[in-house]
Amino acid sequence: MKKYVFFLALTVSAFSCNKEPVLTEPMVITLICEPGFAEEITIFICGTGAVTIDWGDGSENEKYILKPFDIEDATTSLIPNFDEYRYDRAFSTASTSYAVKIEGENIKHLICAGIGLTDIDISPNNTLISLNCAANDLTALDISQNIALNELNCSNNLLSKLDVSGATDLRRLYCHYNQLEALDVSKNTTLGILICYYNCLSMLDLSNNNTLFMLRCNDNQLTTLDLGNTATIQYLWCENNQLTTLDVSLNVDLSSLDCRNNQLTELKFDRHRYLVYMNCNNNKLESLDMTNVSSPIFVWFSSLDCASNKLTEEAIYNLLETLPYSSELKQSINIHGNPGADAFIHGDVINGWTIHNVIYIVESSIK
Repeated sequence: MKKYVFFLALTVSAFSCNKEPVLTEPMVITLICEPGFAEEITIFICGTGAVTIDWGDGSENEKYILKPFDIEDATTSLIPNFDEYRYDRAFSTASTSYAVKIEGENIKHLICAGIGLTDIDISPNNTLISLNCAANDLTALDISQNIALNELNCSNNLLSKLDVSGATDLRRLYCHYNQLEALDVSKNTTLGILICYYNCLSMLDLSNNNTLFMLRCNDNQLTTLDLGNTATIQYLWCENNQLTTLDVSLNVDLSSLDCRNNQLTELKFDRHRYLVYMNCNNNKLESLDMTNVSSPIFVWFSSLDCASNKLTEEAIYNLLETLPYSSELKQSINIHGNPGADAFIHGDVINGWTIHNVIYIVESSIK
């Protein structure tokens, strides 16, 4: 049984959308909650106008006036009062499957995460801007008619297919922890955040996604990853795949790069002046030149894990000479498991960088 998972940070961003879809006739959203999951469920709804909720347990329908999300609440207190958008129902028994129906003419945001959903029908609702249905047991999700959808979080489900081609205004997509074998985001040209880790993807075409700034595609089965048209990427996690090449030469705004546990033989950097963290542990790198990672004025780079590669003693010394030094940062490098690592003493400081030469992973402070 899955536990209730509520992604608060993602929800704040979802409620902050400003797009105003055209009002339509009252439409119905149907949620099917699996039997035996819980005796109480909680959903969050934001929008304008009246809404009617049929909890599917034979009780009288409940009617409310929706409250629009106030972006000022989010910017002044960071966390808005979500109780204003919260709707709960305690059931007399958890042994029955419930079909919850939500009817409203202008439902903009819906959170139904972690409530034991086995099915959801949002197809009639063309005013929906954001949907969070994470941490359920969904095997299918149809968003083909939700043309206003701006953010979708369907992570932690059982999805093997996901068609997002109809949601052409999608800005943020979280579909991690599913069973997706393919993901086509070619029609989602305004996509800024794509989180699709822990799936079964063997390819990912990003040729049309030139506004992408965060990509987490780690723990898939990717053999190639072409970033040629995604120069805007700042955060890239592609570890635990089967990549043999990775060209980040155009991604000069990279701040965090994790490409460990692949089969990379080369990594080149040029004008990457904002890099803070990099992990290329367990690849096949024979050299690594970080000369152009930071500008002469601003040095941010503080954490490098290049353990378990093919770096010789000379290659490690050359690397240490090219690393930018800052007296204001604690800078660390992990070289354990390289052929030349035995020439360096754990804890020594070379060019301002502290050597780690034991079985140790330098973790990112960004994650």
